[in-house]
Amino acid sequence: MSENNFEVINDDNDSNDSVPSDLSFEFTGENCQKRVDEFVAITYTNDALAQMFLQDRKWNVARSVNDYFNELTAENEKKMKKQLKDDSDSESDEKEDDEDEDDKVASFKKQKLEAGPSAPKVESDEATGSEGKQQKLFRHITWNIDGLNDKNLKVRTEAVCSRIVKEKASFVFLQEITQENEGIIRAKLKDSFEIFSGKTYEGGYYSLTLVSKEPFIKVQNNEIINFPSIMGRNLLQTNVTLHDAKICLLNTHLESTKEGEAYRIQQLSSMLNHIKKIGPDVTVIAGGDLNLRDKELAGIGGLPPNIVDAWEASGSRKELQFTWDMMRNDNLNFQSDSKVLLETVVQVLQITHQVEHHCG
Repeated sequence: MSENNFEVINDDNDSNDSVPSDLSFEFTGENCQKRVDEFVAITYTNDALAQMFLQDRKWNVARSVNDYFNELTAENEKKMKKQLKDDSDSESDEKEDDEDEDDKVASFKKQKLEAGPSAPKVESDEATGSEGKQQKLFRHITWNIDGLNDKNLKVRTEAVCSRIVKEKASFVFLQEITQENEGIIRAKLKDSFEIFSGKTYEGGYYSLTLVSKEPFIKVQNNEIINFPSIMGRNLLQTNVTLHDAKICLLNTHLESTKEGEAYRIQQLSSMLNHIKKIGPDVTVIAGGDLNLRDKELAGIGGLPPNIVDAWEASGSRKELQFTWDMMRNDNLNFQSDSKVLLETVVQVLQITHQVEHHCG
């Protein structure tokens, strides 16, 4: 990947903030990275958050840092108020519990006196209560690895494999797989993962689903469900169990480009309808490179009630909102006057009634 290039979008309505306080500042990758490092050093955060604040404030470090701490203060105040309320409610509950316990002790003493010295010993059921269920956790990655780009393909694919191993992923969805990078992936990861291909014809590109060979994960079956498509797109389904939990993995790469909108919407609708047919005792993880625009999802009525966007469900962190941010990613040298090009809106879908037990 080439050196980061940073751009500034001028806003005529905000000319006072359109440049940093240092008017001699040159917007090069090196200089912008210095400002990122400065923000991180002051706030003890990370590069992603630093870039988000700096880009939205025309790379003005002072303004970015001030806004960050202002937001942090407001958030902490909200948490503090909630904690005080919870503590107050807890104290009230504890007082009631103490009163109930006093009543129980008094009642027990009375029972013992009435029964006499030969009364049987009383044991509490609470002391021998059943053990809680063990939470089942897994890690999931979805990644379009740009296999159509021949530049440094071997090095990039090996780096992808290293990252997957480092992250200790349980399930991995990969898109833009070709015969060349599939060979590298299988050579590097065959000992750690079962690998399933969505390839249906020669010469095209496709998806791979990787399932960790952990002893508590078992693959049940795998199938390819073809979509109506002029690009050969499909849905790669892999059914597994995680301990005793049933999980359905749906990996896909929907139709690309603006011209593919009609096919893309049809494919998304087909996937959502397919999810509805899956049993209620199964957790579904559906995702990949959906190429989806906000208006397209809204056009079909949004997500069904029992399906959630994983980014929203996991806290909607702003620095992780976009999967293709042209202010941060310059690897394709794609020229755009838009700060962000949103490639994937709904990256992972999950059936909510199973998530709390099986997703981590």
